[in-house]
Amino acid sequence: MTIQRRKIKLATIGAACAITLTMHAGMAQAQTEDHAEILAALRTLQAAAGPGAAVHADADGEDWTLSAGTGTTGADRPIQRDEHFLVGSQTKSFTATVVLQLVDEGKFDLNTPIETYLPGLVTGNGYDGTRITVRHLLQHTSGIAAFTPGVPSGPTPPRNSDGSFNPHDVVRMGLERDPVSVPGVSITYSNTNYMILGLLVEAVTGSPVREAVRSRVIEPLGLTRTFFPAPGDRTVPQPKIIGYHGGADRRVLPLVPRRDPRPVPVQQRRGDGVHPAGRDDVPRGAARR
Repeated sequence: MTIQRRKIKLATIGAACAITLTMHAGMAQAQTEDHAEILAALRTLQAAAGPGAAVHADADGEDWTLSAGTGTTGADRPIQRDEHFLVGSQTKSFTATVVLQLVDEGKFDLNTPIETYLPGLVTGNGYDGTRITVRHLLQHTSGIAAFTPGVPSGPTPPRNSDGSFNPHDVVRMGLERDPVSVPGVSITYSNTNYMILGLLVEAVTGSPVREAVRSRVIEPLGLTRTFFPAPGDRTVPQPKIIGYHGGADRRVLPLVPRRDPRPVPVQQRRGDGVHPAGRDDVPRGAARR
């Protein structure tokens, strides 16, 4: 497996995004003119997601950043490039990279049912782990319904003493929702797929998934400002960006800052969760098979 060290980042923080233009006005204007179509798309994204959005690219010797909106509601405050933020479901890319590395190493096969590796985990309520493969989980074609634990007004599994969730409880709660299709037929984005993959990585490696991500992806790529916290660790290094729940239409769903700054410690969300990173640090590379 090779690791390609090219960087292209698009960040939205629940919908507050990383932005920073640490350049003089002439350079900023030139970048805007050179990437007008991307800026237009970014503004469209920000208008739908609010309050801010940004994109940073670094490839083939070119380094540029574009932004729209603000990182703080009620203010015109560009987010600085040294601020940390939660990468959210970009964590899935890190998890998928580890899974494909383990496949290359012969630890398991993409087309083998998950029941072979995690017996008894995916079963009941119409789910059959003998028909759902590792590939199905990676590609969100398992038929498992969408589920996100701990979101406002949503179902919440029992919490551990440190406020985190047991991943097996999260999987069980996710599987309480009826299947949306038979495996391999259609795509349905579900965090439960990657929760299961995180448990698979732990079963195969014998280590916490955060250690597998750290040793196999973060450290080899030199992501010095990216990390996957230990259980119970809710801290995000300063300076940091606080994300928001909600959408652009505040009449329907008001934007509310995340508390502390996230409701679920990432390490107990296994392969689907979030971990802090610097804006110009994630994702620095793309794994390629």
